[in-house]
Amino acid sequence: NANYQFGLMSQYLKRFTDAITAYQKAVVIRPLDPLANMNLAMVYPQMGEPLRGLPYAHRAVQGAADSANTNANLGILYAQIGYNDHAISSLKRSLELNSRQPEVYINLGQEYIKAGKFEQAKNVLETAKDLAPSAIVSERLGLACYKLKDFNKAREAFHDSLRQSPDYTPA
Repeated sequence: NANYQFGLMSQYLKRFTDAITAYQKAVVIRPLDPLANMNLAMVYPQMGEPLRGLPYAHRAVQGAADSANTNANLGILYAQIGYNDHAISSLKRSLELNSRQPEVYINLGQEYIKAGKFEQAKNVLETAKDLAPSAIVSERLGLACYKLKDFNKAREAFHDSLRQSPDYTPA
């Protein structure tokens, strides 16, 4: 626990090498500890090396397979690496475990957009909008509708985004 806590503090202070060392010590003691493994996994993207975090993210999920958070973080890591299909699978698994996660719906919607699956993107972004409306959700929904050539809904979504945040440039 002390190694994990030191890793956490180092990560907050952006002392990534110290964080990695501390987390690695923690996972030597408890190899499947989901928190130590997932935090170790998420330090690497902060250093610009997301692929190096993948084995630890897998171990975190192995240690807590029924955790919505570990599956969501694995999905985010996959997205950063560019493994779109794996990202979608992990994000969907996270939502199966806890369907009240608007930020996961947003990430899933973004991955669907990247994959050209605009109908699926529209559906999950509408769910995100129902759970927690935001300028980002409306803008992403607008993009999905635009790609589906539903220009009236796209315009409505973009206007909704700008109503929520008038300076939101993507909208």
